[in-house]
Amino acid sequence: MAKGSADGFFIGAAGTVAVVGEDGDVGTFTVDAATVLPLGGKRVNATGTTATGIVALYGIASAIFSTLLLDVTVLDDPTELE
Repeated sequence: MAKGSADGFFIGAAGTVAVVGEDGDVGTFTVDAATVLPLGGKRVNATGTTATGIVALYGIASAIFSTLLLDVTVLDDPTELE
């Protein structure tokens, strides 16, 4: 398990995310599905967080996920591709 603060967070399903920063302050963010929050944090609080599929990103993983998701479109209806 990685130690220290994450460089960012990948959010799988939309909702709110309560992130505890290095200074201990909590910031709450409303995010869409398949989003990368490019901000550091010590942890994500369960209280105030409704989003799911949250993955902490460290080092190079943060840069890779951010780059890969630049052109991602989340479709509510997969038939939109047809």
